[in-house]
Amino acid sequence: MKKINILLLEDSKVDADMIRKELEEEGLCFNLTRIETENDFIRHVKNGGYDIILSDYNLPQFDGLSALQITQDLAPSLPFIIVTGSLSEEVAAQCIQRGAWDYVVKERLFRLSSSINKCLALNIAKTSSQQAEETRKK
Repeated sequence: MKKINILLLEDSKVDADMIRKELEEEGLCFNLTRIETENDFIRHVKNGGYDIILSDYNLPQFDGLSALQITQDLAPSLPFIIVTGSLSEEVAAQCIQRGAWDYVVKERLFRLSSSINKCLALNIAKTSSQQAEETRKK
């Protein structure tokens, strides 16, 4: 099984450890790179090599919606999931409207593994469909 390369934008080591533990307990095979700053985030997204991004919504000097916009500008096909401690339905809907693939509340991390798998499967389907369309046009 191929390891999933996950970029985690998370300022709390405790929360990052909870996320890592939950994914391990769910049997997900992954490499996780944790970063905390906007500059590191931009650098990692530009360098590529990730299958999915997990992003906290609230960071000290950066936020999940800004990270989402950067991802859409630099790597628009990269799945992006907001993982947050608290998110109102209004804010969650705003994240999805702006292009987040899903959101998971940290109190329900048991949803994270299935959300990741769903987003990755959807991305594969979208890529295959786009390739078929390009082949058809040629």
